Amino acid sequence: MRSYKKFFLLLTAVMFLGAGCFGGSNLVAPEPVKLVIWQMSDPEEAFKSTMDAYTAIYPNVSFEYKTFTPEEYEVALLNAWAKGEGPDIFETPNWRLGKYREFIAPMPEQASFVIAQSKKTLGKTTTTLSQRTVIFPTISQLRERFVDVVTDDIVYDEEVYGVPFSVDTLALYYNRDVMARGQVAVAPTTWNELVAAVSAIRKIDTDKRIVLPAAALGTADNLPYYFDILSLLMIQGGTTLSVNNRMTMSSGDERSLPAIEALDFFTKFSNPKWQVYTWNDQQPNALEAFTQDALAFYFGYYSDLQTIQERAPNLNFYYTKVPQTDLDNPINYANYMIESVHVNSKHVNQAWDFIDFMSTQEQVINYLTVTKKVPALRSLVAQTQTDPVIGIFAQQALTAQSWYHGVRPDTAQTVFGDMIRAAQEGIIPLKEVVTTTNSQLQLTLQ
Repeated sequence: MRSYKKFFLLLTAVMFLGAGCFGGSNLVAPEPVKLVIWQMSDPEEAFKSTMDAYTAIYPNVSFEYKTFTPEEYEVALLNAWAKGEGPDIFETPNWRLGKYREFIAPMPEQASFVIAQSKKTLGKTTTTLSQRTVIFPTISQLRERFVDVVTDDIVYDEEVYGVPFSVDTLALYYNRDVMARGQVAVAPTTWNELVAAVSAIRKIDTDKRIVLPAAALGTADNLPYYFDILSLLMIQGGTTLSVNNRMTMSSGDERSLPAIEALDFFTKFSNPKWQVYTWNDQQPNALEAFTQDALAFYFGYYSDLQTIQERAPNLNFYYTKVPQTDLDNPINYANYMIESVHVNSKHVNQAWDFIDFMSTQEQVINYLTVTKKVPALRSLVAQTQTDPVIGIFAQQALTAQSWYHGVRPDTAQTVFGDMIRAAQEGIIPLKEVVTTTNSQLQLTLQ
């Protein structure tokens, strides 16, 4: 529907702009607008240049910017909204967007604003009013603007619920010294190569105790991204995790096989019966083990890089693309923040206009200069694919996927954790474990 109205909206915009440019007598000076922005992942400096540029266009608009820790952010949002307060613009991880959808005002198709520009000449101040009509991008235009995973995540029932300024993808961090001691010269590019590297590096004593783990895989409680890793394995194996916001990983037929195989492969790394046994629930948090020089391979995001560098400044490590099952058809996994407008904002159109303005290439460049993050815009991905720091993450963004986690995303993650633990116990057949998980996940997706 958004695209069907495009011609009409463009014609309307021209009519409105014409009236504004020639000083339409019906225009009324705009009231002051304060846009409140709450963030947990970016400092105010990341938005500062864009806020200044926006205020230059709309002198009546000002900003209030507040940051929170991730631990306090959600509670602060919900408490503020319950009181009829809170931000106009807020952020949420892509995988949690379903939970917040009821709190979000979708992107409008168009909006009109009156602009008051004052000019002082010979001691006299004159104010000129003009009207600006904004046509917001259609879904097809957003698909051209952003990497594919973005529109897959932000569009629901043909409505746009948010826009990102950056994107992040799962990668493989590796310890060069630990690899060298195991005579592994290069980081693995496929899961088969990872299996071979694990077998060469890991050290297990005669009592099956892990002396040196090679890769943090196969568990839930001590892996920061167990959900993402297992999701990636399932998708790479051919599992379609959701279609039309319904789970399809298991339906009692052959379509459940890739999910079963992915779960089996993943949990073998924590099973003492298998040659790839290298990790278990007694190990520390995977990120902690990696930064303590006690782990060869850690699966993490670009957002983990600064933490690793700060915790272990002398660690001889690097990172590469996440392993693939088919190098000719790579599939990666995305996790990133989305900017949205609260449904009860008094300035929905103005807030959306600011988000749209900030997602343009010029403004995103300013944002990325401060945050050093990976771009979500295709045009900037093309410019950063060879960057020595973010290059591999930019390349992976083009083939990244994620999936709809439902309105209770935390429950979805808990269900995945329970599935992993049930598979580790080995009491219930894996097909039954996957089928049960599928049934439980259906309840989170409504």
